[in-house]
Amino acid sequence: MKELYTLGRGSLSAWIASTGINPEAYLSLMEMEKEEKWDEKYKPHLTSFTASTKSGGRPEKADITNDNTEKSKTNNSNEVPKLT
Repeated sequence: MKELYTLGRGSLSAWIASTGINPEAYLSLMEMEKEEKWDEKYKPHLTSFTASTKSGGRPEKADITNDNTEKSKTNNSNEVPKLT
């Protein structure tokens, strides 16, 4: 069920129900938290995934010493989809 929701954007209600929680109660709770701006009051802990370089995240290396890294950055290779 997790993959159906995260990969295919399946039914949010069915996904919530699959966890054993009443979907109406869960969605009501989410609405209340949204109205009270919990996402602004209770920020996630800073990790390498939640922090920007300005707020303490891992900075991008400015000095590229590896030829392959330089080629990859120049060609924007990380944005090219993989062929499977």
